Amino acid sequence: MDQRERCNSESCGILTVKGGTGAIVEYFGEGAESISCTGKGTICNMGAEIGATTSVFGYDDSMRRYLNATDRADIVALADTVAAHLNGDARSLCKSGCLF
Repeated sequence: MDQRERCNSESCGILTVKGGTGAIVEYFGEGAESISCTGKGTICNMGAEIGATTSVFGYDDSMRRYLNATDRADIVALADTVAAHLNGDARSLCKSGCLF
């Protein structure tokens, strides 16, 4: 199981027991930064399986590369100016290091 699957599996396990319905699930940190932008999209789509309202990832290099590769440099320029505000709160760490 790779980092993405482990993180999502652990999060889903916690949220299905405690109830993810109506939640906004935010992924960030080392594990999230190692996932491709399209991989992040896949994980966000899985949020519906636990009943989450939405799932989000912070803005990082993989998103920057994806946006540039898909001819959205104008969005990159805007996002880069506020990048510090487009990420989660590191105080939300769970014991295993998976952030959600």
